[in-house]
Amino acid sequence: MRPELLAEIEREIERLHRRYGALLRESPEAREVCARWAAEVLGLRWFVPLADVVESDIDVEITREVLVVRASRTWPDPAVLLGILPVPRGFDSEHPVIRFRRETLEVRLHRVRRVATR
Repeated sequence: MRPELLAEIEREIERLHRRYGALLRESPEAREVCARWAAEVLGLRWFVPLADVVESDIDVEITREVLVVRASRTWPDPAVLLGILPVPRGFDSEHPVIRFRRETLEVRLHRVRRVATR
């Protein structure tokens, strides 16, 4: 990907994270997990660390601009984990590919194909 496109994606992610940061304040008992992202040829992939979480205790709320990951952990210390995954313009939030493995939730967002108009 071109460096200017990566910079644009990063700015959009930061803007959306600030905008939806209020979700953390609404749940004072929740701990934010520091998700990281990687740009790929066909999309964007989020990596959400969820150590000591069982897959059945993970919920992903899907909205147009952000995916919200909530997970309950009972061991070693009980906690509600919250991850905010911004969806920059140009990516499909309606059809994420979600996979949990090795204590990491992977969320892949595909690029939206632009349809040429005449």
